[in-house]
Amino acid sequence: MDTDYLKLWQSWDPWKFVPEKYNLGVALTRGQVLEGRGDKPALLWENASGQNRTYTYAELDALTSRLASSLRRLGIRPGDRVFLRLPNRPEFYIAALGIAKSPKYAIA
Repeated sequence: MDTDYLKLWQSWDPWKFVPEKYNLGVALTRGQVLEGRGDKPALLWENASGQNRTYTYAELDALTSRLASSLRRLGIRPGDRVFLRLPNRPEFYIAALGIAKSPKYAIA
């Protein structure tokens, strides 16, 4: 089988399978709550010294929505760039998902 990888690579569109209205932040938080996983662990974190924290999908949804709403009140709009620099802690993942959430889906 002879495959022309250059031609395949030039014609490949990885985004064609993503729905136009898809929002990763919403899908990974609110979407999971709506599918009945609200009380299930969503984020399990532990550092080298043994400290650990667990967040459920419902908690993650509430925290990320609060951040998304706060960003909206500060004037951040869809398409704006937000720089995030945090160490590997739960707050990093909460902030990243909150930033990814479209403000129109955010609930204070």
